[in-house]
Amino acid sequence: MLSESDARQLLDAPIGDLTARAARRRDRAHGSRITFSPKVFIPLTMLCRDRCGYCTFAKPPARLDTAFLGLDEVLAIARRGAAMGCSEALFTLGEAPEARYPAAREWLSAHGYASTLEYLVAACAAVLDETGLLPHANAGALDEPALTELRAVSPSQGMMIETLAARLGEPGHEHAGLLESELAAAVAGGVTSLVCPPDTDPVLDEPGLVEMLKFRARNLDLARLYPLGALTRGLKGEALSEMAELTEAGCVGFAQADVAIRDTLVLHRALQYAATFGYSVWLRPNDAWLGNGVAAKGPLATRLGLTGVPVLAETIALATIFELMRDTGAKVHLCR
Repeated sequence: MLSESDARQLLDAPIGDLTARAARRRDRAHGSRITFSPKVFIPLTMLCRDRCGYCTFAKPPARLDTAFLGLDEVLAIARRGAAMGCSEALFTLGEAPEARYPAAREWLSAHGYASTLEYLVAACAAVLDETGLLPHANAGALDEPALTELRAVSPSQGMMIETLAARLGEPGHEHAGLLESELAAAVAGGVTSLVCPPDTDPVLDEPGLVEMLKFRARNLDLARLYPLGALTRGLKGEALSEMAELTEAGCVGFAQADVAIRDTLVLHRALQYAATFGYSVWLRPNDAWLGNGVAAKGPLATRLGLTGVPVLAETIALATIFELMRDTGAKVHLCR
């Protein structure tokens, strides 16, 4: 184990020296051998209770022939994978679709299972017993009893804690997720505290909205919720919000979410005010004029016909923020 002094030396080491030392350590332990484990993918279900904007896997019931693969279909895929030299079976599935879709509940009930987790455990056990493939499963947010149950038939369980910039469905987007289910999912995934940006609907620029959100979270008694108030009214980047009142209501800081402030004078005044009272400001460094694209600028974006965002959009924004911080003394957290 590294001593504290050795660790500090590594932190200060040039990157070239650091990678060379890491390469020597790797070569001593493993030589030039590269190993891999071939897997066969088994899409147990493409239904999911969550609504993740980036996901290209999940589909609604109307776009699927059946809610779940049957056990015979699962084994057929596993056997084909084993015949082709695979050693592992990776189960891909949505998280607890029965909580959202009647079709999922009906399929599970008709086949004698109370939940997706129960069926997943049975499918993993069948694949392990019938084919010898090692099952791996990513079943979403699981509590300790569920992990223990799955561990008996699966060497690993995938878990993803993706962000603490938790864009909640409430208020304004209850159709995308309720506060109770979102906080419960956070706790089940090991997340005990959430910071939520102010770009709800309506925007968190009124003390009453913040108090309502805090009250709801407190009564649910699940994960702790820490709201960020809007830095400007309506996130429009024009007039400053009532930061003092929002702080009294429970805001832990102020942000613009993904909406850049175009007027540098407004941002300067906001940081001056925040610095005066010791408020923290959360900013995403993205120039309002250069950062309006939908993909990183480069050959791929050009080939796909997508508007690119140059690195310069972040560089210019960072330079502006740093100079304003130096002038005002404000506390700024750079975030996505």
